[in-house]
Amino acid sequence: MTTETRSKTLRVGYLTPARNLDPRTSWDVESSFVIRHVFETPFGSPHGSTEVEPQLFSGPLLARGSGSSVYEARVRPGIRFSDGSLMTAEDVVRSLRSAPPIQDEAEVSAEGDRVVFALRRPNARLDLALSHYQCSVFRAEGKTLLGTGPYLIAAESTPAHVKLRRNPHYRRPVAIDEVRFDTYDPDAEGRASRLIAALESGEVDLSLSLGRDDIDQVKGVRKSLLPGVSLAMLYLNCESPRLRDRRVRTAIARCIDRMPIAATSYANPLAFAATSLTPRPMGTADVDCTFDLDAAKRLLAEPGVHKPDSLVLRLPWGPRPYLPYPQRAGDLLAAQIGQLGIRVECKPMASSSDFMKTSVEGSYDMTLAGWIADTMDPCDFMESNLASNRVPQADNLAVSSNLGRLRSPEMDAAIDAFRGDRRAENLLAITRLVDREVPLVPLMYGPASSVRSYRVTNFKPTSLWYVPIEELDVND
Repeated sequence: MTTETRSKTLRVGYLTPARNLDPRTSWDVESSFVIRHVFETPFGSPHGSTEVEPQLFSGPLLARGSGSSVYEARVRPGIRFSDGSLMTAEDVVRSLRSAPPIQDEAEVSAEGDRVVFALRRPNARLDLALSHYQCSVFRAEGKTLLGTGPYLIAAESTPAHVKLRRNPHYRRPVAIDEVRFDTYDPDAEGRASRLIAALESGEVDLSLSLGRDDIDQVKGVRKSLLPGVSLAMLYLNCESPRLRDRRVRTAIARCIDRMPIAATSYANPLAFAATSLTPRPMGTADVDCTFDLDAAKRLLAEPGVHKPDSLVLRLPWGPRPYLPYPQRAGDLLAAQIGQLGIRVECKPMASSSDFMKTSVEGSYDMTLAGWIADTMDPCDFMESNLASNRVPQADNLAVSSNLGRLRSPEMDAAIDAFRGDRRAENLLAITRLVDREVPLVPLMYGPASSVRSYRVTNFKPTSLWYVPIEELDVND
């Protein structure tokens, strides 16, 4: 008598498609969730932890002598790619040399079974950078990228319907054999009604895409809500002819009342209105969020200030974890800025590709968007949004959200100082420059929300926009 084992499938629901599954160039959060299950990084965060530990390395980074700027780590033995071939130090080096988070940080080389990092600049937490999904290790077979993670991408996958199958060469047992990521577009009013219905009917087992108030509507599921590592922001394009005067940018920042902006997305706006440059789990980096309409009008009345007649406010292509209703928030921002006598045209992007294209071109005055951290490093978050080399270009979008297009040697030096030394005064130097230059305005924090069916077991919530599916199970 033989016992037939049924395969187990987990169904994940998205609001927007996973459009790019190449870890070297991917930049949207939906794609990154898939990527983390196919490829692995040298360091990773244990489920539910904010710290990192060696993943593809057998131990921590070790300095070569006291005060050395050269570090090394040994590759963990016995790790195989999804075709069964062994991973080597050369594979790790080849992958990291094309990884944007490392290219500016270190020169990478292989010595036997060791990977060596010669730092280009001080970095107190290189291990955090090496946990970024863009530091994924892969081996290229033609146009196919092979990973060492628990799953591999099925050939029939499309952006709106990605299918993963269990990697037979993964080093640990995995309960779920197949994972499906299906997209449920928002309705005409921007609500997640189709995804909510799919969750309630049992068509979807897990989703991290619902906003705080959408979660309250779903019935017959388990829910969790934690402070997330994301932040919605209004980016002011410092290169736009209409916004080059920092007094104009400051006036716009002063006329924004965050409480009603947060109320467009959350029933409890007091809990989500932002005062920090970083999400709450990363600590506090206070910036001046004073709402003072009269002061804003006085600034625009100063001699030599040219108040623009109109501005274009670019909106994202759909709901984001930190911005569940972008059109509502955009319309209110336009009304608030309109009190200065400036007409604001809200311009939603048709797709993530359009958003990417206009980000590279810089063809906008303002952008309503935000950033979801891939690590728990506050310096990584600030560098992505403020450093000169993070102004969007075609080859750096996955680690860049400097949509304010601030190019400031002073800011770059302040970020470098904080990266090498995490003292409070180095952080203060960054926030003071943000208050002075106003390339962005923090608006509201995003929660880390999850909704799952009662089929799903072994689930542990985390602040990151990620759940390790290889640790989950499902009951029929």
